[in-house]
Amino acid sequence: MPSLLGMLEARKTMGAMDQLIALLGAVVGAGIAATAAVITTRRKVSAEWKLADEIRLQARHLAVTERVSTYLAASYHGVLSLRDLALADYGDKLRIEKAEVWPTVDRVNSALVAVQINDSVGIVAAIEAIDASMVVLAREARDVRFTHDEWRARRNQLMGQLPQQAIAAARAEVGPMD
Repeated sequence: MPSLLGMLEARKTMGAMDQLIALLGAVVGAGIAATAAVITTRRKVSAEWKLADEIRLQARHLAVTERVSTYLAASYHGVLSLRDLALADYGDKLRIEKAEVWPTVDRVNSALVAVQINDSVGIVAAIEAIDASMVVLAREARDVRFTHDEWRARRNQLMGQLPQQAIAAARAEVGPMD
């Protein structure tokens, strides 16, 4: 028959085994919980990075749109002031140039520099093509007295589809905005 001391020893061994199994279960459970936490955190961080990238892309899209539209608005205004200069009598040209053209030239040049500093080669080339046409128009508007029809024809000849090409270059650069 087993002794009382032997039975107590067996029970201690079983208690230690139960404790060891409980400890092992706790370690495995903690490992599973930690792994789940790491996976969840990675997913959350990944989602936050993706959102941040989308926000940066949208901000870039808006910045390109703002610079190109600012330039186009200034150049449209510039062409209108050049029209007034082109249609004016020779005696009025200097006054119109100082009062209307030069302030507009400052706006156009400021917008041009912003595009040249910040935008891609394609957008810059499209905007510089408009600018080059405006330089020719400015020179001719100062030196020649045009009729309405002559001015419209010359403006269309030089400017043509250049503004639409600048818009197309900007759209190609930034892509559609979802």
